[in-house]
Amino acid sequence: MDNFTEISFDIFKLDRTKYVLAHCISANCAFGKGKTGTYGVAAIFTQEFPGIRDYCLSQNPKVGDAILFTSENGSVYNLVTKELHWHKPTYYSVQKALHT
Repeated sequence: MDNFTEISFDIFKLDRTKYVLAHCISANCAFGKGKTGTYGVAAIFTQEFPGIRDYCLSQNPKVGDAILFTSENGSVYNLVTKELHWHKPTYYSVQKALHT
């Protein structure tokens, strides 16, 4: 099994020539507000990576997919971990997307 180290850091400040970002999305590609009404991290991805939502939608995403989006701003793996944006991901769906 791979070893991981968890750190607390603003991922949007990473050098995008050295790192590929990843985050979880729903198959309906909502990229919107979180449950609390505040903007979730997916909404920030749409600001940092214009066109990401439309690209993901064009890929006809299914739970378990990992959709790579690349632009002049860097690359992002969109891990599809739930069917609809108000659903909760499962360990299985996250694992499936990571192993795609």
